[in-house]
Amino acid sequence: MGRLHTFSNYDPTRIRHYELRDGFIYLYMYEEDRLQAMEESFSTLEAFQYEVERKVLPETIAYTSFIFDRELQLLEFSVDKSLYVDDVSVKMIELSLVEDSIRYQVYSGMQIGVTVQYIDYESKEIIETRHYAKNN
Repeated sequence: MGRLHTFSNYDPTRIRHYELRDGFIYLYMYEEDRLQAMEESFSTLEAFQYEVERKVLPETIAYTSFIFDRELQLLEFSVDKSLYVDDVSVKMIELSLVEDSIRYQVYSGMQIGVTVQYIDYESKEIIETRHYAKNN
């Protein structure tokens, strides 16, 4: 999530208090708020998956499918390679989905790490793999 000593409360309506102690961030929030935040983050990925399946929005034209695991640690995009290379929105969408994945992981209390893979839908070849915020 970045440098611990520069952490600031990015969700003050849900996080009531936070402490930086012994190299960890402790978040204090109501359970209802935590569960709602997790659901919102997860539903963003589900909504994108739905739009990719519909194949209507211009932002999703490069994608042929999108799958992810329950922990949001792996985001796998099947793409038309020729469209993927020239589509500027692909990077913006990736960052948005990674942010929601990390937020979900933070609220879940799990280890933070997201792997993004782009796979050519015709050849099934991995075009690109990126890793975000992997804890050791």
